[in-house]
Amino acid sequence: MDKTLEGRYRLVERIGKGGMGEVYRAEDQTLKRQVAVKLLSFPGVEDEVRERLMHEAQTVARLNHPNIVAIYDVYAEGQTPFIVMELVEGAPLRKVEEQPLEVNLATAKNICAALHHAHS
Repeated sequence: MDKTLEGRYRLVERIGKGGMGEVYRAEDQTLKRQVAVKLLSFPGVEDEVRERLMHEAQTVARLNHPNIVAIYDVYAEGQTPFIVMELVEGAPLRKVEEQPLEVNLATAKNICAALHHAHS
């Protein structure tokens, strides 16, 4: 894949797909670090979708917690809006193989802590 967004974020590979778009591993060419880029997967998005993207980015950017991904940047203008986030290595929970109860409980505790922080 050879696509660079805003002359800065070089997309390397797709690592996930969700309701609003696709997530890519990317290289921030300015800061020389790996990031995740959530790219809306449909071109010519409406203003309402752009507003939702901005609201999502602004909401998450206000949170500071070790179990919540950090937002680095957002671009809502142009044909393809996107959010630049901290890249977290690992597999999605739905793809993690069976773990001992203690590991599952620790994971659940971390998720609950993040949710509690987000909702407080």
